[in-house]
Amino acid sequence: MESSSGSSRPNVLFLTNGYPDYPGSFRGHFVRRMAQGVTSRGYRVFVVTPKVYPESRLFEIDSGNIGVFRFPYPSGGRQLIQTSSVPVAAMVIYLANALLMSYRVARKHPFVLIHVHWVIPMGLVGECLSRALGIPMLVHAMGSDIHTYAIRNRILAALTRHVLRHTDAAAAVSRDLDDRMNALAPGLPPAHVIPNGIDVQAFRPGDRHDARKKLGLPVEATYLLFVGGLIPVKGIDLLQQALSPLLRERPDLRLIMAGDGPLRSEVETWAGRTAPGRVHLLGGVAHESMPTVYRAANVFILPSRNEGLPNALLEAMASGLPCVASPVGDIPRVIRHGGNGLLMGSQDASELRKQVLRVLDDRIEAAHLADRAFESVQAFSEQISFDRVVRLYETLGKRR
Repeated sequence: MESSSGSSRPNVLFLTNGYPDYPGSFRGHFVRRMAQGVTSRGYRVFVVTPKVYPESRLFEIDSGNIGVFRFPYPSGGRQLIQTSSVPVAAMVIYLANALLMSYRVARKHPFVLIHVHWVIPMGLVGECLSRALGIPMLVHAMGSDIHTYAIRNRILAALTRHVLRHTDAAAAVSRDLDDRMNALAPGLPPAHVIPNGIDVQAFRPGDRHDARKKLGLPVEATYLLFVGGLIPVKGIDLLQQALSPLLRERPDLRLIMAGDGPLRSEVETWAGRTAPGRVHLLGGVAHESMPTVYRAANVFILPSRNEGLPNALLEAMASGLPCVASPVGDIPRVIRHGGNGLLMGSQDASELRKQVLRVLDDRIEAAHLADRAFESVQAFSEQISFDRVVRLYETLGKRR
């Protein structure tokens, strides 16, 4: 099929809740990387995504000639998933404007396939468009859409089931998500498990002192690192409870937290009370700057209560860090306890503290864990994921 721009490349529509909003934005960076990977494999990608923040541009051309179209809705400067309850009016406007924008783009750039990132709410838009245009839809579950959003209430669960049962193919970033999707909508065909993957060329071990200087951090210290949203599901309370005694007892110990969210003010208060000047809240960090953040640390910690297959863990492993993580989602399929990382035996603060102390107090084991982590994570290269996505596109095209 020839696109309206005269290119012989087949057009693919990405419908996504998140895409980097401005230079340095971290949100949806893995969707952007996938768009670039698909583009490099012979497709042209157009993205329809919400305009969440005032500084987000409405229309733009991203690198790789990726067309990005943002639809407005009353966001209040927050993503839908960050709200404590579902904002019904905002959701209705969101869906209506997303569908209108998508249809306008489709009229100008005929698509061969719709690729939905996160099942809800964009899956509803994708289904309507797929039916109207007679083109296949691939729904890609990312994690929070299934283990957080879909279980908020019966309506969202029913809508999620509806989308999963009416898509031409489903993919998930982890096996755990595939299991949860089948529990939510029994009888579904197995999803294609396609992790987001990581850039193993960018995330590699590097000079620790140089990284700390770039971040403006004291060079001579021991740094723990947390990367993720400052939201309850990430286990922020477990992190605080586990590390409070360690930070008080060890003046050389510091904590880096890369991420933002509604718990930020609470974390700031805790940090000022527990270890003034030794908890470094970086806020949202541009994806291209994250390799420096990982290289500055000694140990990575992920105490989440719920995960699929977290990119932050894979990036930390690729950066040569010993990792301590919760045994949730697909994490136990990646981390072999005592082999290439450490798993909390239970999700409580004392267990997290125990595993952190183990890696802090045994430098030989820490180095061994870091080496094995780096070796094992190479199988999660994003290039492998991009190849699998494109093969799935081709299968869907033949099926139609």
